[in-house]
Amino acid sequence: MGGIFGGGGKTIHQTTPVISSIRIQTSAYGTPIPIAYGRPRIAPNLIQYTDFTAIPHTSSSGGGGKGGGGGGGGVETTTYTYTAAILMSICEGPIQDVPAAYVGKKRTSLAALGFTLFDGSPGQAPFGYMTSKHPTKALNYPDLAYVGAGAYDLGETATLDNHNFDVICNPAFRIANDGIGRSLVKLVVRQGALRYNRVSAADVQWSIDGTTWTTAETITLPDDNADHSFILAAPPGIKPWWRLRAASGLRGFKGDYSSATQYYAGDVVAYNGGYWLVLSAVKNSAPKPQTVSEVIRTVSDGEYTSAYTETVYSGSWTELPSACCRWSVANLAFFDSTAKEALDFTTADRSSGAFLRGYPPKYAFDGSNDTEWRSSEQGNDVSGAAWIGQYFGPWDVSPATVSDDILTHDRYGAGFPGTKMGDLGDFHNYCVASNLLVSPCYNEQRAAQEIISELAVVGNSGIVFSEGVLKIIPYGDAPVTGNGTTWTPSLTAVYDLTDDDYQPDEGEDPVTCTRSSSADAYNWVQVKFSNRLNQYAVEVAESKDQADIELNGLRPMPVIDLQNVVCDATVAKAIADLSLRRSLYIRNVYEFRLAWNYCRLEPMDIVTLTDANLGLVQTPVRVTAVEEDEDGLLTITAEDLVIGTGSSADQNSPDVDGYSPDFNVMPGDASPPVFVNAPGNLTATGYELWMAVAGASANWGGCQVWVSFDGVSYKQAGTIYGGARLGTLTAPLAAGTDPDTVGVLSVDFNTLAPNATLLSASQEDCDNLVTLCKVDGELLVYRDATLTGTGTYDLTYLRRGAYNTANTLHSPGATFVRLDDAVFKYAYDPEYSGKAVWIKLPSFNIYGAGLQDIDQVQAYQTMLGTAASYPPDVTGFAAAQNGQAVLFQWQLLTQANVAGYEIRFNEQGILSWDDATPVTQVTRGTQITTVKVPPGDWTFLIAAKDTSGNYSQNKTAYDLSVTNANDVIYSRDEAQFWETGTLLNLVIHQPTRKLVPASQGTAYDDGWDTFDKACPQPFGSYYYEPAEINLGIEGAVRSYGVTNSQLVVGGSGVADPEVLIDYKTAAGAYRGLQPWGIGTFTAQYIKQRLTINPQRGLCNVSSFVLAVDAERRTEEYFSFTVDSAGSALNFAKPFFKQPAITGTVVSATAASLAITAQSTAGASFKVFNTSGAAIAGLANIQIKGV
Repeated sequence: MGGIFGGGGKTIHQTTPVISSIRIQTSAYGTPIPIAYGRPRIAPNLIQYTDFTAIPHTSSSGGGGKGGGGGGGGVETTTYTYTAAILMSICEGPIQDVPAAYVGKKRTSLAALGFTLFDGSPGQAPFGYMTSKHPTKALNYPDLAYVGAGAYDLGETATLDNHNFDVICNPAFRIANDGIGRSLVKLVVRQGALRYNRVSAADVQWSIDGTTWTTAETITLPDDNADHSFILAAPPGIKPWWRLRAASGLRGFKGDYSSATQYYAGDVVAYNGGYWLVLSAVKNSAPKPQTVSEVIRTVSDGEYTSAYTETVYSGSWTELPSACCRWSVANLAFFDSTAKEALDFTTADRSSGAFLRGYPPKYAFDGSNDTEWRSSEQGNDVSGAAWIGQYFGPWDVSPATVSDDILTHDRYGAGFPGTKMGDLGDFHNYCVASNLLVSPCYNEQRAAQEIISELAVVGNSGIVFSEGVLKIIPYGDAPVTGNGTTWTPSLTAVYDLTDDDYQPDEGEDPVTCTRSSSADAYNWVQVKFSNRLNQYAVEVAESKDQADIELNGLRPMPVIDLQNVVCDATVAKAIADLSLRRSLYIRNVYEFRLAWNYCRLEPMDIVTLTDANLGLVQTPVRVTAVEEDEDGLLTITAEDLVIGTGSSADQNSPDVDGYSPDFNVMPGDASPPVFVNAPGNLTATGYELWMAVAGASANWGGCQVWVSFDGVSYKQAGTIYGGARLGTLTAPLAAGTDPDTVGVLSVDFNTLAPNATLLSASQEDCDNLVTLCKVDGELLVYRDATLTGTGTYDLTYLRRGAYNTANTLHSPGATFVRLDDAVFKYAYDPEYSGKAVWIKLPSFNIYGAGLQDIDQVQAYQTMLGTAASYPPDVTGFAAAQNGQAVLFQWQLLTQANVAGYEIRFNEQGILSWDDATPVTQVTRGTQITTVKVPPGDWTFLIAAKDTSGNYSQNKTAYDLSVTNANDVIYSRDEAQFWETGTLLNLVIHQPTRKLVPASQGTAYDDGWDTFDKACPQPFGSYYYEPAEINLGIEGAVRSYGVTNSQLVVGGSGVADPEVLIDYKTAAGAYRGLQPWGIGTFTAQYIKQRLTINPQRGLCNVSSFVLAVDAERRTEEYFSFTVDSAGSALNFAKPFFKQPAITGTVVSATAASLAITAQSTAGASFKVFNTSGAAIAGLANIQIKGV
């Protein structure tokens, strides 16, 4: 009764039953591995799952009641969500990428799902999660593309939903062109270094922006002393070449490299006489015979050329002088443009040599007035410029490519002998020029003959096995150009046949003609395909002959099902049109016999027929079959050759009465995007770039999003369907309070997004930042939206400065964007934070067609990770030593976007965050932590870190001197002993004695990075391991290392080499390397390793001090008996260093105690009387040491 009337409460516990295993969409044993090409959509197959985990979530509600009384009960509910480690196979590898994933009907990404992609390379490594958790099940699945997730979120139902992946398959099968088949080269030059640029021929074009092209032989550079990019385009198969003429007043140069100055591999050490001087390499090898010489000479036409010779020792130096470069060794002057000098290393000790190479600025060339430099020879590889190569064309591939691969591939092919494959080049060129391209996914067992026949239908071609080889010959009957390829048909008849050639039986007609039934003359053809522009939805393309339908009624052909083969609407429409023409207009079949001397005839050959009975006069027909009888006569079957039926009609809809949509209407350009580096707690991954895009044209349906990290090579990141709500401010908005009940945000959508609308929000939604918007750099929220005119709104009751953004003044004309689901969200890897990215947005129309050429749309540049907001600064930071560790504490931050905290330290007084050494990282909710820190005078720095990886703008500092309660028993700076240890991918720079990371390639071979990075191509790992430390005895010790390091020139990240430690006892074994903060351990032998993680930051190491210390201890002996001859005392435990010993005599007759011998393991003593004679006696002895 008490519970009813408010006495003692009772809590009700409700628990959802726990699911015991995963619920799977499909996992079939023995299912064929799909073979895919181009860019299809593929349903994966679950191939492994483990570590099914139920995660409880408990919530409470209720408690108390009306009226007074005691504490009430409530309801405590426990539900579960589930995770599992899963692996899902995709298809045969290798593949290029999976830009999108579909879970149920939701479009997402692999990153958002937590998947790691394995591209199906033959030597790919196993999934790291399986290697660490289940090594016996960790398979590398060679040649199989798959994804893996260590803790895949299965939600509350433990169900693995239907998954489909948008897969970019093996790029080796794709068509390479720039839209018109040109080869492209990129060159960067600087004004002042060139007078003009002259190309080799008029058919080579120049462009500055990649859009507008010219054949002019001269291009004038802007007078702005800046770098300018040029693109050269040549006809297919030709690499363009050029000449560069130097501006007046620039000559060669002379300069010195001083050994007293510290430089490292890849450093730009000077800009002298128009040349950048780059330290090319630091050598670390035994002396080897080597001769390198470079000759610079002037020839009659005023051009400079360069030649070199080399005597190569096996496995030795392969870096050679290149045209228009200068060389020097340390302490040797450079030679100028008219001198001749050889660099002879035959007897030189190259173990510590450094070599310099001089480069013209950004690959421009300089020399004397009116002197030309030829930078490349026609037909040779380009030197001194970035080779763009040939642009890729469509995502889809040629049916000829698929046919050859599916028949002859040595692993998954049909086993068809390669020697039996005819030349499919004509078939390939026809398909490419006609844009009859495919993206098939073969996910079930089928006869190879079915697949090849299907591809022949797509390619409007016939299959022939003749002369012992397979041939596929197009039905095309008119020249066609597309995708950089032109195809021309061969319509010449191989024979003109007359009555003199036919061999009929007596009484038979020489040529018979059979006309197919009208019922088989289809006038409506439908092709089922998957529309890539509509998330691979299955759609139908059709072709009709309206005139025939009106005359003979509708006669539909059975639907041609190509949904697993074709992913482009224009291709499907072309296939339907070609199939309609062959069905409707090629109906006559001819049969006749010829003598054996026509045995060279084969199907798809064209002949003409003349026959009086049928009224045929040189009528062209196409042979479809050849059969030989027992008498050697050939029975020939042929069909009509009607010119025009082998070519697809214009895909635009015909102009007929009534509404007829133009499916290829131009969409218009996408608006310039508004970029937002999203606050971390609004993102799926913590690192997202948002972009808001719209289209002003009524025909604009959306756009693809292509991303590049170099402004040259682009990769599709996704597709935008429909536009964001973009507008402009029509009145100023002053900085205000939060909430701002005075300011009015006036927005006009008519120019950027004419169809955009806004609705008011509830107070709760406003306070929860649901109606988030962006104006300039401020994120803000509105509650009330009032329509003031067509496409114009006033927004009031504003929440200002959301997510810690600046609450500032906004002027009329500023861009407004509503940050909702219409905004495209691009998740990127954290390593790209702070780097530039280029975006292209080729648009398509409201029908999903009319896609713009990516080369013809503007590129927009922005920076990734430029914080839209920062976490707050940390306050109340303090540090105090606690024994061998340091205790840190600070005030807790409660903001939603705070993910955790990071603490670093520097030498006392240095406040640089980037140069500081990390101490620890802790998660959100932590406000006190203890960490072991080496002794020294330090400045500790703390910053909050948000879910996007952004740190507090201002770091909080605290100075502390950390003392060492232990005694150091071993210490050595390895900088003077690098040669005695083991180096991996590190070299010693003389005379600075710094360890420098080596690069996998030379500076010259690394393009533009030559001038920006000291190590253009880092290795995967670097380390230095000194010689083993032997302490002499076994005991409890600590070991640590203190480093001094700096980021390399052009490096990013932090200079943070890590020290690892391994140890063993006298009779034990090493246990494996561990971080240095492992604490006290028992050992006699110690190994240390200094490692540099290039992903964290490449650095040079100037010092590495190894130290071992141990705690002081004391041994005491009371009334120790000393004989008159003296007595030895063995310590209970040996000391690392000779200890300090004190003692006093306690015998009445004894006067003094003397130490006669001492070591780290014991000591000997004598007792003397007042006369100085040795006597027996007792003594109290104390030993202190380490």
